[in-house]
Formats: sequence, C-alpha cells, structure tokens
Amino acid sequence: MRPLSYSSISTYEQCPLKWKLHYIDRIPEEPKPYFTFGTVMHDVMEYFYVEKENGKIKGPRFSAPPLNELLSYYASIWSSEGYESPEQEENYRKLGEKIIEEYRREHSENFTMPIATEHYFMMDVGGVKVRGYIDRVDKLGPDSVAILDYKTSKNPFSLPYVERSEQLALYQMAFEELHNKRVERLSLYHLRSNMDFSVGRRPKEMIDSLRDKIIRTAEAIEREEFEPKRSALCAYCDYQRLCPYFMDLYAKESPEKIDAEELVEEYSEILNKERALKRRKEEISKILKNYAERNGVLTIFGKRSALTVSSYERVVFDDEARPLLENAGLWSDVSKLDSKRLKELLDSGAIPSDLAEQIEKYRKVKEIVSLRKRKIRDEEKDVS
Repeated sequence: MRPLSYSSISTYEQCPLKWKLHYIDRIPEEPKPYFTFGTVMHDVMEYFYVEKENGKIKGPRFSAPPLNELLSYYASIWSSEGYESPEQEENYRKLGEKIIEEYRREHSENFTMPIATEHYFMMDVGGVKVRGYIDRVDKLGPDSVAILDYKTSKNPFSLPYVERSEQLALYQMAFEELHNKRVERLSLYHLRSNMDFSVGRRPKEMIDSLRDKIIRTAEAIEREEFEPKRSALCAYCDYQRLCPYFMDLYAKESPEKIDAEELVEEYSEILNKERALKRRKEEISKILKNYAERNGVLTIFGKRSALTVSSYERVVFDDEARPLLENAGLWSDVSKLDSKRLKELLDSGAIPSDLAEQIEKYRKVKEIVSLRKRKIRDEEKDVS
C-alpha cells in the first residue's frame, strides 16, 4: 500500500470515497487559490532560512536576507493557478507581500538558523509506512527541539485547537522515532497575524491514539472500505458528480427524472408538516404534564381519548465530549455520541478514570415525558 500522510489520513477520515477517487483513481481536484497561495508562502518561508538557486538549496543562511531579495524571490515563484479572477489574485499577492514584510521585521534581528526546513520523514507505524514534511525544526537544547508548522488560514487558532492537532502529534512521533532528540514544543505559526501558537509535547495517550488511528485507517483501506460520508464539507467537494449522494443532481433530464423531482418536493412538504406537528406535540405534552402535576392526576381525559402521563430520566452527553473520546480512540465505540453506550462504558469502568472524570463534566440528565393514548371505554363516558 502507498505510504500514508497526515493529509491522506485526514482525507480518509473526511470521506473514504474521496480518498479512493483522489489517491487510487487519481482524479485531480480543481486548483484552489488558498492551496496555491499556501504553497508559495511555504516556499518563501524556507527561503528566509536557506539560500536557493533554481529551486535547489545551496546552503543555510546566517542572517536574514534583505527585504527586496525576499520580495523578488516571491515574485519569481508566484503562481496564478486556481484564482477565480485577476482581482482575487492581486489581493492574495498583496497579502503575501504584507506577510513577508511583517515576518522579516519580526524575525530579522533575532535570526536563528533552524536545524532543518521542509524536513522529509518516512517512518513505520505498526507495519504502515507514513511520510510527510515538517516545515521547520528549531534547536532548544543539546537533545531537545521545537517543531513549527506554517499556516496561511484566514483566522488565528484557539489553544484547544492546537492542543488537539494530530498533525503536530504526528510530527513529534516521527521526529523522535527517527532522531535521538526530544520534541519539547510544537507550534502552528499563523502567517496572516504573524503569531506563534505553541503547546508542549503531546502526551503519550494522544500519540498512542494516533498510532491506532493510522493502523485502523490502513486496515480499512486494505479492505477497500470506500463508502461516501456526508458532512458539511460536501458542499466544497470537487467529486460530487461521482458521489452517490450528489450524482443525481448532475443527471440528465428524463421523464423518470422529472417524476422523481416532483416526488422529492411532495415528500419534503410532508416532512415539513411532520416537523410542525412534532413541535406542536411537544408543546401540548409540556402543557398536559404541568396540568397533571398541578392537579395530582395520572390520566387526563378528553371526549374520545385518554392520555396516561409518565416521565423518566435519560442520561445524555454534550457533543463537547467528542474530542476527548476521539483522542482516546474511543469514538468508534460511541459513534454519533451514543449516550446509552457511553454511559455503559463509564459505568463498567472500561474508560480510564482520568478520562472518565473529564467526560463526566458533559453528562446531563434529561427528563423524558411520555403520554400513552387509549380510547375511552363506554362505562367511563357514562360517569357524571
């Protein structure tokens, strides 16, 4: 099997069918401006620390290059691929110049030569080959390093986001396994804000969970499990024409197609009515429950029907518990946050106590009201 990378593992997790179309069928995606811009900016960041000629590294630098040299190199490697208009391309080009100017101003005086830039690695994880590139590795001590990854995304990061970054965890795992150095700091460097978002080395539990995910992903690929997966990212996918969830959207018109469209609209109207009825049902349920409690009754009589009122408690967990379960490799056991299954795992002691304590913060008890309907018997109707 081809070596995996952080990007390919993320793609499989996002959608197994997309992974197949991209990595096996090799169907190219449409060029995107942010991908093109990111590639150019990563190249310039490497050029800041090493001398290059004709795309090849000549050697390390010992001081920051002049600004005009950086901007000249930036112009020489600029790519117009993927931009939707000349105006969009020009906006990105000016943004890149601004980033370069601010980065040089911030880092020229305290210039320090990294141990490595664009550091390639290939490692074995349980028989699975994993490869990638680390943007920058800095020396901290005789046997310790810091790893940094540049990002050109629009918004800065939150600290929890950086702490959960499996990309950084993968880089820590790779560098420590291939070199006799300890990774003490991991950073996502947000180029647009010129800010370094750093965390300490990732805990063993996170590294072990990532190892398990890599192996599970490889095994699923070997089994040719390429089912499509729906998510909010589908709206931006270039493979919609080839996806069973969307290919009907691109189908040519035919009498059968037109009939299906009309049935879809009719079915949608029914669903809308069902949702409205469900909301009204919940409103009535609350009113009748309160009526029963105020009057101390268990059955409420209408003209033709009677409703017996009861309630029970159900344990549920907030969606915020999901990242904890993913990092511990337990998400597949409680997929879609199956609160019943998660409660069973917690009550049985199957989840480590420190993790269980964190998950318990998201436990809630929800009251469920039940109204059981029956017809009124004739003798009940005669009561006066």
